[in-house]
Amino acid sequence: MKTLLVVAFATTAVRLLGASELTCDMTGYQATPGLEARVEQDALLVQWKGEAGRELRASFAIDNNRPVVRELASRSKDGRWSTLARNLVPEFGLTAGIRRTNHGLPETNRWDVFWDVPMGPPRWNMR
Repeated sequence: MKTLLVVAFATTAVRLLGASELTCDMTGYQATPGLEARVEQDALLVQWKGEAGRELRASFAIDNNRPVVRELASRSKDGRWSTLARNLVPEFGLTAGIRRTNHGLPETNRWDVFWDVPMGPPRWNMR
């Protein structure tokens, strides 16, 4: 749950799209036990306690007008940080489709069906 909070905080606190440099509005932010965020140089650093009390951190920035996860790291029991990933650039995709309704389930359970019908890429009528 805290991981979702971290991601939500990072995406709302940092204006990632259309910006050429990091702009982070920390107005009203208060650190809570197990979750802390701060601006460090040109990045937003978010640190939190993960499963089993393990310390985790993520660093978000903007490079060349693109959002970047500069680092994902985990702290070992001896206090050293281990980098899990660096310089990740998010990719966004969209798949359009329809839900089948002829599966015999009641309307309230039709979203439980896993066999979607992808429609593929949009077809444009170009003349």
